[in-house]
Amino acid sequence: MQKTTNNILRQRVVERLLFEMFDVVVPYGRNFKTVDNDPYSYKDFPGIEVEEYGGEDGGYWVKIDVKDKPELSTPARMFSGQEDAQHFLRKNVEEIKIKLMNQPG
Repeated sequence: MQKTTNNILRQRVVERLLFEMFDVVVPYGRNFKTVDNDPYSYKDFPGIEVEEYGGEDGGYWVKIDVKDKPELSTPARMFSGQEDAQHFLRKNVEEIKIKLMNQPG
């Protein structure tokens, strides 16, 4: 019982300190132990580097580099909008991930 009470008090002290330092309310259910609890995206897969940037002509350029298997990499391509470019990236990174995970050894 004493240990549970100490943890609750410790959490309240941390919440109060955060509120005083940053003037924000700490949301309920927040995990204080996890350093980075943001979700993974298709850009975070190890061994696959995704480059995307806007062109001067209004187009959107994307490129996928695969470190272990360069033959799976895609050349730089231009799209008319960001949505089309990100759809291309998501679809192709998923296909590359499946090929990499299914390769032997």
